[in-house]
Amino acid sequence: MVRLLQERRKDILPLFVLATFISQVFVILLLMFQGTLINQLSRKAPPTLVQLVDGQAVQVGPMDHLERTPEIVRRFVGETMSLMMNWSGTLPPETVEESKVPKPDPGVGIGGKRIATATWQAGFALSEDFRRPFMETLAQLTPPEVFGNGTQVVLVVRNIGNPEKIGEGRWRVAMVANVVVFRKDQDSLGKAIPFNKDIYVRAVEASPTLENTTPLQKAIYRIRQSGLEIYAIRELEQGGLQ
Repeated sequence: MVRLLQERRKDILPLFVLATFISQVFVILLLMFQGTLINQLSRKAPPTLVQLVDGQAVQVGPMDHLERTPEIVRRFVGETMSLMMNWSGTLPPETVEESKVPKPDPGVGIGGKRIATATWQAGFALSEDFRRPFMETLAQLTPPEVFGNGTQVVLVVRNIGNPEKIGEGRWRVAMVANVVVFRKDQDSLGKAIPFNKDIYVRAVEASPTLENTTPLQKAIYRIRQSGLEIYAIRELEQGGLQ
């Protein structure tokens, strides 16, 4: 009986060795196939065109998480400051119908004063420690007549300079502009007030797009989607901030 078992083991051993060899060959071929796919993927150029959920297509490229192109920084500064410093007395339109018939802006209360709703929204492009004091300053400067449709304030941007890199993920942008105040009971040409500033910008994590949000929340998230924030505003001739 023992002899019979030993003979059977001798018969099975070659089969076991053969099966092990075949499995090893299969594993080697599988690893070679995976290596070929990884090599092809590493040589493949990264996508440069991405389609957004709303159907828009945008150009993209590889970039460090703290890097931003000069065009993005300049556009962020221009759009944010225009949204923050244009006081029309009407709410920002949320639909096409509202753009045809604007709603009166009740304003947002700040320290006993009021600022325009668009200004309050744009304030979320400012850093946490800078937002409140700057919003309080704008509240002091905002004419109460803005909310009675008696005064309109427009930021006229004359030039936005090329961003000057002052650190990792930090830039200084010079903006030359005028704040023009139009009063219904005065000269229709308006009164121009120089608004020449150094805008200090830094890179931050971009806010994700959330579903089931209110139009106001969407507007705030849109402002934060650029992955940038303003952390200081100085007079143009000052500077030196890092």
